[in-house]
Amino acid sequence: MPVPIPLPPSYRLDSSPSGLATEYAREIFDALMADEVYWGKYRPFGMIKRQIERAWRMPVIVKENEDGTEELAAFARVVADGEDFAYLDDVCVLPKHQKLGLAKAVVRDAIFNSGKEGDESSEYWQWVLWTDDAQKLYAGVDFVPAQVPRAMERLRPNRPQVFDP
Repeated sequence: MPVPIPLPPSYRLDSSPSGLATEYAREIFDALMADEVYWGKYRPFGMIKRQIERAWRMPVIVKENEDGTEELAAFARVVADGEDFAYLDDVCVLPKHQKLGLAKAVVRDAIFNSGKEGDESSEYWQWVLWTDDAQKLYAGVDFVPAQVPRAMERLRPNRPQVFDP
């Protein structure tokens, strides 16, 4: 049973596999290229589009405007095996929609509603993420700093290092 995710009036969340993420691929790309976003700069549009299409789940929040149009407000991408492991990636709230609780909403939806109906709740999966900011947001859904000696990563060859050491 999905966990309800409260949203401000005129906002709605969609995380269906064939939902809004694909429809808003260009806007998601533009958001990831914005000056405020430090983690998406190396990815061309085609790569981001494929990442959206292949994601385990991609919660998207849109604002429904009075004139009947919608605009992208927030999104997150979940990469998972569907059983017990997931990586939370590309959590982003567009600037004009910040300070409304949308980051918390999209992260909570990703964490608590990513399991398939009838399966064990995704709340019990092992979740990981890499971030340089928003630790308080992630702590709100029980993320803790990784135990560094346990963690290892393999950087891909021929790809520029995005983050400063």
